Amino acid sequence: MLKKEGLALADAQKAYGSALNELENSLEGRSLLAEKYRKQMNRGLLWAVAGTVITILSYSSAASSPAGGTYYICWGAILFGIIDFLVGYISWRKYQ
Repeated sequence: MLKKEGLALADAQKAYGSALNELENSLEGRSLLAEKYRKQMNRGLLWAVAGTVITILSYSSAASSPAGGTYYICWGAILFGIIDFLVGYISWRKYQ
């Protein structure tokens, strides 16, 4: 965004780094960052749980059908959720 405003790439990176450093060093900034990463943890947990529940329900439905059936393994949602949760947790711990 800073680059679109006419700043050179090096200047935009320097301004971004300075703003992030200032945010990380203030108590209010650390609190905001911790809250952001707590929300990321919750979102990741929600994805993982939803993927697991859908997988279990669809498998149960297919297994209980006399003719068999199709079930879904929502590995993408589960994997994304786990990764999102872990990244959020590691970052949240950093700002606690």
